[in-house]
Amino acid sequence: QRGAYYAYRAFIHAKGEEIADLSEFSQDNVENFIGSWEYSLNGTPGESVLKENAETMERFLPIVEYKGDVFLDMNLTDRWRESKVIVESDEKYTTFIGGDMPIIRYKTNVKNGEKAVIVKESFGNAFATWAVNNYEEVYIIDPRQWNGFGGASDRGEFNLVKFYNDVCQFDDLIVVSYPGSATSNMRKAISSLVGM
Repeated sequence: QRGAYYAYRAFIHAKGEEIADLSEFSQDNVENFIGSWEYSLNGTPGESVLKENAETMERFLPIVEYKGDVFLDMNLTDRWRESKVIVESDEKYTTFIGGDMPIIRYKTNVKNGEKAVIVKESFGNAFATWAVNNYEEVYIIDPRQWNGFGGASDRGEFNLVKFYNDVCQFDDLIVVSYPGSATSNMRKAISSLVGM
């Protein structure tokens, strides 16, 4: 999340805006964090090396008030459950926004009228945690959950143009995706959001 802060801060600075200094955010860290490599290395010599070199996963809590909801449809009528920016009871990477969800909406007390849509894959979860501090509304969309890319978890159609026209006239569209996405199924999933 610390690395995501620096990426997010660079984005906000490019907009001519600011985010609070990292020292202003309360922390709730997870000690002895191993991550998903634990499952891959189970029963191998690497498992003990990994456990002997566990890390601290830093978690920075928002400095604004917010309410978050997960929805299962593009029109935000099928609310599934609440969503926290940092799930403090979760000591895995899913601590950030609760993991990969179809669409999450956060409404904050920022009161600047600005709305952002973040299209992301898993590595974008930590990046998304920072946006609530600068926007009145933040929408986080995982393209792998829509337009035939979600398999059994597919939620149907999602089109960003329709979303903009019918649901939320957002100010900023942010796409956070790892470099491998340029030639992967993720690229096709992102493209499908705009009907390409």
